[in-house]
Amino acid sequence: MVIEVLAFLYRYFFVLIDEMEQMHLAVKARAAGSGNKAMIRALSGLLGMLFIRSYERSERIYMAMQLRGYNRDDV
Repeated sequence: MVIEVLAFLYRYFFVLIDEMEQMHLAVKARAAGSGNKAMIRALSGLLGMLFIRSYERSERIYMAMQLRGYNRDDV
């Protein structure tokens, strides 16, 4: 079970990094010319949004895996 979770983590780590980079670029574009305080506030919102997007993505991936015959109890 732990090996399986680590394999999924490794597989989707780069997807999450790419998504975080896109979100960071959007934050920088919106907060251009603002001070450090505004940038820190925007980045904290980015972390919350990244968590929500990651959770939703994991739900979609799990549902797709179930449709393809994945069963967590078989492991």
